[in-house]
Amino acid sequence: MQNKIKQHAIVYIDGFNLYNGIRQFGQKYKWLDIESLSQSFLREGVILKKVKFFTAKLNGDNQEVRNQKIYLNALTKHCKNTNIIYGYFSKARKCKSCDYKNFEEKQTDVNIACEMLKDAYLDNFDIAYLISGDSDLLYPVQEIRQLNKYIIIASPAQRKSKKLNEIAHSSFEITSNYLKDNQLPDYIEGVRGFITKPLKWQKIAVLMGGNSAEREISLNSGNAVYDALKNQGINCFKFDWKGDNLEELWMQNFDKAFIALHGRGGEDGTIQKQLEQRNIAYTGSNAYASKKCMNKAKTKDIWKQHGLPLSPWVVANTGQTVPEIDFPLPWAVKPILEGSSVGISKVENSSQLKPALELAFKYDDTALIEQWIEGGEYTVSILNGKPLPVIQIKINQGFYDYESKYLSNDTQYLCPCGLSNVDEKQLQKIAMQAFTMMGAKTWGRVDFILDQDNAPYLLEINTVPGMTSHSLVPMAAKANGLNFNKLVLAILND
Repeated sequence: MQNKIKQHAIVYIDGFNLYNGIRQFGQKYKWLDIESLSQSFLREGVILKKVKFFTAKLNGDNQEVRNQKIYLNALTKHCKNTNIIYGYFSKARKCKSCDYKNFEEKQTDVNIACEMLKDAYLDNFDIAYLISGDSDLLYPVQEIRQLNKYIIIASPAQRKSKKLNEIAHSSFEITSNYLKDNQLPDYIEGVRGFITKPLKWQKIAVLMGGNSAEREISLNSGNAVYDALKNQGINCFKFDWKGDNLEELWMQNFDKAFIALHGRGGEDGTIQKQLEQRNIAYTGSNAYASKKCMNKAKTKDIWKQHGLPLSPWVVANTGQTVPEIDFPLPWAVKPILEGSSVGISKVENSSQLKPALELAFKYDDTALIEQWIEGGEYTVSILNGKPLPVIQIKINQGFYDYESKYLSNDTQYLCPCGLSNVDEKQLQKIAMQAFTMMGAKTWGRVDFILDQDNAPYLLEINTVPGMTSHSLVPMAAKANGLNFNKLVLAILND
């Protein structure tokens, strides 16, 4: 039996014509895999010989220019059978009536025509696909037909040229299904790490609420994050997770989650694991690190192994005898898996231990009993591998509990923190060590007590700190020249 002769195809893509067609669907399909798209056009038995993508590099230094650069780098790394052929933009022309300046794309039409005709004369293809709706390409299409080459026009959405389609052998429209089914991977390995879709091309889910004791704080944080993203033109939506409605979330087809969930479910690795199982990117630490950091006893065990400064502690379990406590009063009693100082008590005599444990056991079956260190409270926020300025927390009376954190207007936050430059840098150094040893990522907060001799003691780590008007990470970021909007983007972009 005689083998059937294979046909070869080359796909020619008018980049800006295609881009303007994609824009009809908003931002969601701009991360297009042009090689996969080209392959999807071919019938069985046709071999994709080459994809030729024609574009021009944008001028200037703005977000659109940076987005294009990211995309072209992604194509270069991922689409190995694609040639990118560049035209250029002319100097800006000013409109005589309105003074609006615009750049004019040059040479793309000429480049497409020359490449198509050259390949046709050299017999490089049997079938040519032209992705364009530009009627200026009528002549090369006519010439290719006269050379007995088969040519098909793939028209971007709302970019159809009637004349072009009539002269080709056949034509079709690139529908949203073609675009949806042929997107680049979320992560493409580049020279300096991974290349990811530009933020404004993504759909972001802001996860908030949850069913932990910190639900109300999470709703405040999530709404603040959502407003910041909306103010910057990011395609995002709010999702109030109530513990049993995740199927509604998965139906949204989003690119990345900004986790603003505090406490159980959101900070303990639960939601992170759900996202990982679906290969959905998200902010902050991974599921494994989040689970470790949420457990105060586990955290202290790891920090102790690395010689970091800690007050002594024991762990008590509900229904079991309290272990012998061999360190002096006063003591702090707190649930092992809660944040925002929920369920914490100060025990100043042994008779107060039982009610303190009863309160802690309302939130968890396990409680931490640690020596209470009298001194000043300090916190170090961490953002993308660097510590932010230290903040000192001053309260009128008692300790830094839930009311002081979120309800009181009398709590003072000092930044500069009042420490010497040497002491502040030392605190930042310990915070970075504590953060890194737990495997935490992107952003977080590490809390300290400094005793009367300014000796530091680690308290805990937070992998999803608050983002409310009273929250410490936004304060530290602002002291470092980063406003709230930029802080949200910095967390999201890591």
